[in-house]
Amino acid sequence: INGRNVLLLGAYVEVLHRWLGYARSLAAQMWTVVSERPSPDGSGKVRVEIPDSLAITGEMESSTRLNIVMSGAVRGDLQNTLEVHGDRGTLVYDFGDNVIRVAQGDEPWRTIAIPSEEEGVWTAEEDFIAAIRHGDAVHPDFRDGAKYMEFIEAVWRSHESRRQIDLNELGS
Repeated sequence: INGRNVLLLGAYVEVLHRWLGYARSLAAQMWTVVSERPSPDGSGKVRVEIPDSLAITGEMESSTRLNIVMSGAVRGDLQNTLEVHGDRGTLVYDFGDNVIRVAQGDEPWRTIAIPSEEEGVWTAEEDFIAAIRHGDAVHPDFRDGAKYMEFIEAVWRSHESRRQIDLNELGS
């Protein structure tokens, strides 16, 4: 169980914060499309308690508009992307293939190399242990972690209250 996180939202929020800064406000809705799934031991079905679809709209502190749509109920070979659209072009990061594509104006899409210093492998558990044992610095740091938790909490509060949430009201 991962607290109030839904789908891969937390991991994506970390990327979003790193690239575009923190969120200022958001409105979220969540649904459970598939209400039952096979039980882990295969003995029957269990009720799904964590939503498997969500939609978020909002604004970043930079005034960038935010739109997130995620579903764990969709089947098929869909892309898993983070897209940034602006007046000078579009950037699309494909999480599955670890590829960045960009397009500007009427130019065709082109792939840009991810700098080696920006590439990484999943080491969250090892980093956490090293931080405790040796005092190593970690990223995300405490502030980034608090902002991540604040975002996730705002999603749930918005969903439950059916209203927009100002993240400054949550406080980190």
